[in-house]
Amino acid sequence: MVKYELFRYFCVHKYFYFIVDIVLSNYNMVELSLAIASGASFLVFLCYYLVAFLGTANHRHSKKMGALSQLGPQPVSIIVVINNDYDYIENRLPILLCQDYQAPYQVVAVCDTPENDRGPEMLKELATHYKNLYVTVIPADHKFGHTNKLALTVGMKAAMYDNVIITSSQAVPVSKNWLGIMAYGFTSDHVLISGYSKVGRAPGFFNKFQRAINIHESLMMLSRAVAGHPYRISRHNGGQSRGVFFSNRGFTEHLRLNVGESDLYVQQIARNVESNVILNPEGVTESIPYDSLSVWYNRRKFFSYPFRYFNLGPRLFVSASYIFTAIFWVASVWLLVLFPEVLGIAAAAMIALRWIVIAAVNHRFARRTGDKPPYGAILLYDLISPAEIMILSISRNVVSLKNLWI
Repeated sequence: MVKYELFRYFCVHKYFYFIVDIVLSNYNMVELSLAIASGASFLVFLCYYLVAFLGTANHRHSKKMGALSQLGPQPVSIIVVINNDYDYIENRLPILLCQDYQAPYQVVAVCDTPENDRGPEMLKELATHYKNLYVTVIPADHKFGHTNKLALTVGMKAAMYDNVIITSSQAVPVSKNWLGIMAYGFTSDHVLISGYSKVGRAPGFFNKFQRAINIHESLMMLSRAVAGHPYRISRHNGGQSRGVFFSNRGFTEHLRLNVGESDLYVQQIARNVESNVILNPEGVTESIPYDSLSVWYNRRKFFSYPFRYFNLGPRLFVSASYIFTAIFWVASVWLLVLFPEVLGIAAAAMIALRWIVIAAVNHRFARRTGDKPPYGAILLYDLISPAEIMILSISRNVVSLKNLWI
């Protein structure tokens, strides 16, 4: 038995060294380095897409919440902050007020109003027709500036029920069953609910590009929430218990920060909450797409600044994805250009397989959310995303933001 093991050990190692000798005799160190970099980054890509992202697309909240149907629907408060948006008050807010939900629910409209805004009057008039609408107004203050976190805190204090869904005036539910679907996430009194919000469709490639980035970043965000380590929730479609908010002192730790306080708050409470993810075509909100490239990019750059204050885990998870994407494309393109034979063919095969996996996972995710992915824009963003993220990183670390703090 011992002799057999020694013989097998010798043969295996001799075969291994034989292969190594052939490889070294046919390829130089530059070729080998590029091949290893391309192959290793491709394996990392498969871990992200076939483990984290595909696991999110296949996530079934009903497995965890099956017993909830026996309890019946629970009362819910919906908080929405409105800033000088008359069209929302007239045309989209009534969709929140007319949800098909079997339990009592209220909509808390926090009107964070500038001077001479007629929004409060419009909301109070609407409240005479909808008894489940509660209006609270934050008057303009020229001496003391404030941000959205004050409006959310006011909304939390005004909420009648412990279960709270937070949405925004830039988004609207796609279905009258939206609240009923999202409410399935309230399985305890220390819960954080992550939902999906898609970008509305419009003509032109710019809209497709917005939707592609939204889908990719939603997969990143939701995959960590499915794993029980949320680092952000959608500002258009998320929920939590009032007890969680007030027991963790709300945004007290981030009072002076002008943007990103919700992300830092989620990371602050992540270890102490139950993370539930709701994926259902009727449990989705749809946000208004940007029609101006400069406005969209400036908003995207503005919201990227707090990334430097993220916890180490989320920063590594997000950064590693783009770093290995950059390594893959640089190494693979060099192999294709400089060594078009065996190594170039292998690189082309990995690129083709990468795009097939991306398309397949996005298709699966779209079926779970009722979205329609723009495949061409998604594949293009996979190619250019490292450069775009690098530009945002330079903006965060080199160019100072004057209004980051209040």
